Amino acid sequence: MKILFDHCTPRKLRQFLKGHNVTTAEQHGWAELENGNLLDAADEHEFDIFITNDKKMAREQNFRNRRFGTIVIEGENWEQIRHHIPAVQQAIDRVQPGKKTHVEIPDPEPLANDVTFERHEDGFNVSWTDPKTGKTKTLKSAKSVDAGAAWLAAHKVISEEKIPDLKREVLESLERERERKRQR
Repeated sequence: MKILFDHCTPRKLRQFLKGHNVTTAEQHGWAELENGNLLDAADEHEFDIFITNDKKMAREQNFRNRRFGTIVIEGENWEQIRHHIPAVQQAIDRVQPGKKTHVEIPDPEPLANDVTFERHEDGFNVSWTDPKTGKTKTLKSAKSVDAGAAWLAAHKVISEEKIPDLKREVLESLERERERKRQR
């Protein structure tokens, strides 16, 4: 499929659309073209799909009678969109000429602030500030850093991508604490 990215479409999405010929409006020298003029150019150059996350454009423009199908990604930035790449890929598979397909990108859950691990004889306590209530919560049953980090990710306190960094920071902190105790 021949796919055109609108000016605002995150370029990083391109790497996940293997097997398609993906280009941007800028690559075609269309940096100055907007809205209807950009859509006319996409029609003239026989694109199969136009991808945008410009909701205003999607509301205001007429996509009927276009040779290409349009995918409107309902997300503001790459950090939101990247977790929903399979939905974008499915939309590419089902979009039809002259039709719009919307890919809903839900707002991310707010992450907790100040996640800390405290070592004790049986393992670790994991504490964090709940962003919705502002209250500190503590998980006292974590038996290891891995279990605590996995629990936090499963309960959407942190994202899974942050687990390795969190574990590294905790282990480094614990090592520094052990070293201070040895020096006393």
